[in-house]
Amino acid sequence: MSIAQLNARNAVIAALVVLASANARAAGVQGYCTYEGNKHALVAGAVWEKPVDPDDADDQADSEDGAPPQPELMLVFTSFAFDNGELQRAAKRDDALQDMAFAHDGSAKLELTLRIGEGVSQQYLWISPGSNLSYSGSEVGKYQAKAAPAGRMAGHYHYASDDKEGPICDIEFDVPIIGDQAHAPPLPGQPLPAGGGEPGKAYLALNHAMLTGDVDALSHLLAPAQAAEMQKARNTPEFGQQLLMMRAMTASKVRIKGGRIDGDHATLEFDGEEGGEPRSGTVEMTRVDGRWTVVKESTRDRDK
Repeated sequence: MSIAQLNARNAVIAALVVLASANARAAGVQGYCTYEGNKHALVAGAVWEKPVDPDDADDQADSEDGAPPQPELMLVFTSFAFDNGELQRAAKRDDALQDMAFAHDGSAKLELTLRIGEGVSQQYLWISPGSNLSYSGSEVGKYQAKAAPAGRMAGHYHYASDDKEGPICDIEFDVPIIGDQAHAPPLPGQPLPAGGGEPGKAYLALNHAMLTGDVDALSHLLAPAQAAEMQKARNTPEFGQQLLMMRAMTASKVRIKGGRIDGDHATLEFDGEEGGEPRSGTVEMTRVDGRWTVVKESTRDRDK
């Protein structure tokens, strides 16, 4: 069953089923995964349709009935809240979700691959800082679908490892279905021009100070906490080597293509070079006491 078919079925069920308010199930996620004596509460989730593997499509086309391949769904649960729009805009949602997990200390995430009517075939549990537990088979755990309105998916999932040392997961959920990237909601805020406006000027000044090793300039451009840490390290024997490493990791020949600004938060998109190779990057910035400072910066292969 595809996402479209699931929505249609849910709409019919929602029209036929009336639940008393006392028994109504709250939308969201209530559950946990326990591993090595630690219980990780799962509080948010989403589901989307995975792209069909061309090899699977060919195998299905060669089958006796020639039926189209049954789409797989990716059902995810996390120990932290996340922005569905941000996930929908991501070209690689698995990578985007992992970045979100890294940004939350002590986080955990559970990913399930399933086909409606067939159950879960793969389970992947990640627990910060680096526990990776993966299981696969014809049926991994017990999955039970429940009625949900259009645009959502609800159910219950339980897994208990045969190994006494393995994880135990139990989740009751009612989560949004995330559509394709082309229909993702726009980023919040207003667009920034090429150069990035005021946030862009602040970032370029910081980038120049980093590339030239201008510690005094960095002290005025970094966030107060970062500047204080740098000043503490400035008189240590290791500081010079650390500064060289930071300079080597800093993008050069940066050209800010634009971005968005939403109050005291801004995102910049740029092209540049790292190690002489073309790269693209994203910078998240925040304004504190009238001054823009960098929150997070990441680079990737050059955008097409």
